Amino acid sequence: MKKIVQRGKDLIDPAISRKPRIGIVGEIFLRMHTHANQDLIRTLEKYGAEVVCASMAEWINFISYIEKRSAGKRLRLNLKQIPHTCIKTELKKLLGCGTDLLYKEFQQRHVYRRVSSLLDLAADHKISHLEQILVEEDIFSFDIDTEACLSIAGILAYAGHGYSGVVNVYPFTCMPGMTTSAIVRPLIAELGLPYLDASYDASIQPGRVAAIRTFMYQAAQHRKRNECSV
Repeated sequence: MKKIVQRGKDLIDPAISRKPRIGIVGEIFLRMHTHANQDLIRTLEKYGAEVVCASMAEWINFISYIEKRSAGKRLRLNLKQIPHTCIKTELKKLLGCGTDLLYKEFQQRHVYRRVSSLLDLAADHKISHLEQILVEEDIFSFDIDTEACLSIAGILAYAGHGYSGVVNVYPFTCMPGMTTSAIVRPLIAELGLPYLDASYDASIQPGRVAAIRTFMYQAAQHRKRNECSV
């Protein structure tokens, strides 16, 4: 792994200054499949972005987190009922899901620690932190356990970490993606952070490149303003 990361580091020209960092959220498969999203990341990079796309591990951790969360809810419900018929089963599920999540997060932290000594690589968000963001903002709930949970909280996390823009990727008419867009647009407007909805249906949209170029111009201006205010 270190050899692979070192090869990636060798591709970086240290003489080139850092570019606007853009976070990608959205539907898990689409945001990571270059053919399905029409090579979105390279297009953003072509127009001056440094792109951070959450890894597949974020989704895997999210599944384990939801299973642990659901087991805890069922256990609390059984404790309120008489007779307590399923307490042992639900407690076993809770402990199993909790252990599974802790192991995955431990292994992920271990990998990022080894990589971070060689490369400035943005780590995935911790799922419990994302839920805390939604609870504090009171704008969505993990009870609706779709990728909208990750996208909405992820956008606010990127904003808090000083990113220059966020792209929400989703299939055309996808309900979680549209829900994310509807909830975050007014919040993003208040923060003044450039935001782009990127929906895909396998068609080639003639205005997509223009939208990306406009978005990247806004992101570059946002970064300049923030640098001047520091």
